Amino acid sequence: MDPDLTVAIREVILADAGITALLATYLGEPAVFTRRPAPGDAVYPMIVVSGNQSTTNEDGVNDYRPFVSYELATYGINQQPPTQYRDVSTIAYALRTLFHRQHNLEIDDWAVIDQRCNGPTDSPSIGSFTVRAVSLTVRLAQAAT
Repeated sequence: MDPDLTVAIREVILADAGITALLATYLGEPAVFTRRPAPGDAVYPMIVVSGNQSTTNEDGVNDYRPFVSYELATYGINQQPPTQYRDVSTIAYALRTLFHRQHNLEIDDWAVIDQRCNGPTDSPSIGSFTVRAVSLTVRLAQAAT
C-alpha cells in the first residue's frame, strides 16, 4: 500500500509563516485542509491538499519506488481591489518554492527520493472564486519485504 502524505504536506505548509500569514483561519488554525470539500463555513483564502491523485511505480530489484501525486490548490475570492486574487497567486508560487526539489517531507518507513512541482496553473474561476494549483509529485523508496 502506498503512503498518504497529506498530513506531512499540511505540516510543512503550516510551518511556513510566509504562507500562513496570507491564509484565513479556521477553528484557530490557518486554513489548510486535507479533504475535499473544505468545510462550508471556512473563509478564504485557503489551501486544499488533495488525496493522492495517481500512483506510478519505478520498482527496483530490492526496493519499491512509488511516485505519488497531490494537488495543492489555493482558493480565494475575486474582489475589487484584487487583493485576495494577488494573495492566491503569491501563496501558489510560495507553495512551489516550498516543495520543488526539496526534501522537507518525512513519512515513517519511507525515504523521500525526490519532490517535484508543476505550476502553479490557473484553474477555471467559478463565479467570484479564483483558484491556482500546484501539482506535487513525490518519489519514495521502501525496502522490499
